[in-house]
Amino acid sequence: MKPSQILTRLCKEGKVDGPHFGPPGRVKVSNRVFTGPSEIEDENGQRKPTEEHVALLALRHWEDIPRVGCRLVPEHVETRPLLNPDKPGIEQGRLELWVDMFPMDMPAPGTPLDISPRKPKKYELRVIVWNTDEVVLEDDDFFTGEKSSDIFVRGWVRGPLEDKQDTDVHYHSLTGEGNFNWRYLFPFDYLAAEEKIVISRKESMFSWDETQYKIPARLTLQIWDADHFSADDFLGAGLGPGDRGRGGRGWGSPPPQVGDGSMGPAGRADAEVAAGAIELDLNRFPRGAKTAKQCTMEMATGDVDVPLVSIFKQKRVKGWWPLLARNENDEFELTVGTLLSRGGTGLGRGGAGGGGR
Repeated sequence: MKPSQILTRLCKEGKVDGPHFGPPGRVKVSNRVFTGPSEIEDENGQRKPTEEHVALLALRHWEDIPRVGCRLVPEHVETRPLLNPDKPGIEQGRLELWVDMFPMDMPAPGTPLDISPRKPKKYELRVIVWNTDEVVLEDDDFFTGEKSSDIFVRGWVRGPLEDKQDTDVHYHSLTGEGNFNWRYLFPFDYLAAEEKIVISRKESMFSWDETQYKIPARLTLQIWDADHFSADDFLGAGLGPGDRGRGGRGWGSPPPQVGDGSMGPAGRADAEVAAGAIELDLNRFPRGAKTAKQCTMEMATGDVDVPLVSIFKQKRVKGWWPLLARNENDEFELTVGTLLSRGGTGLGRGGAGGGGR
C-alpha cells in the first residue's frame, strides 16, 4: 500500500478528520498540518506531482494526532548489526526482522519459508587403483645396472593431513608397470548447492565450538617411489591446463599414459597440476579414455573436446586419465552415507564389510 492509502485507512478507522491534501506539498489531518516535497522524479527523469511525501511525513508523526495518535512501527521491528570479532566496532551489515500480521477472516497465508542453513550430506568416495604404466624408473640395480622403481600411489580428498591414503608397494618394477587392485575409502560431508566439501574441526584444544571450512570437491592422486633408506621419491605429476609443455619426452621420460579405472558419481574432472599431483574436480572432469592408447595429455589441457562428467550424477566412471610421466588405472564410486551401513566396502584389498590391510 502507498503512504497515502495507509493514511486514509488510519483516518477512517480512527474516525479522524482527513486527510485533506492541498495545496501541493501540504496535508491536514485533524488539527495538524504537515508540509513536504510535492514532486517526485520518475525513471525517465521527469518530475511529477505527488502526495506520497507528505502522507509519509504524517505517518511518521502519527503519535501527534489527538485521541488516536500512537507511534507506528516501521516495516522491520528489530534491527541488529552484524559484527566480525576480528574487526570490533565496524558493522559488516545489518539484520532486519519484521512481522507480518494477517486478518483472521482471510485465507491462511502460504507456508513459511525455511531459511535455516543448509546441512551437508554424508558421502563416501570409493577409489580403486588398478594399475600404473610407464612410470619413471628412478633406481639403479646394484648388480645389473637395470633401472627400476618401487611404486605406490597416494591419494586424498580433504587434504594430505586429513585423509591421505597409500596403496601397497609394487616392488622392483622394470617396465614402469604397477599392479595394485587397491581400494581407497574417502568419507566426507558435501554441500551440493555450493559444490563444496565441509570440514568441521576445532581450531585448537582450547576451542569450545567447531569451525567449519569449505573446500572444493577434488580428488588428488600422486605416484611415489618407495625408498628404504631415504625419503620417498615423487615420480608422477598430473598435467593441468597451464602445463602444456611439461609432459612427455620433453622431460626425458616416456610419454604420459593414463590408467583404466571406473569412477562413481563424477563430473568433468578438471585436471590440474598442483605441486606434482593430478587433481580431479569431482563435479566436472574429463571422461576417461577406454584404452591407454586413446588417452592423451590433451584430455587434461583442454586441447581436445572431451565430455565432462560428474561423480555426483553418474555415480560410477571407469577409464584412463593422463598423468605426467606415468599412467594410472583408477576406479571411483560415490555412495550416500546411509547406504554404507548396509554393507560397506573394505579398505585396501578387504572385501565388503571388512577392513583392508
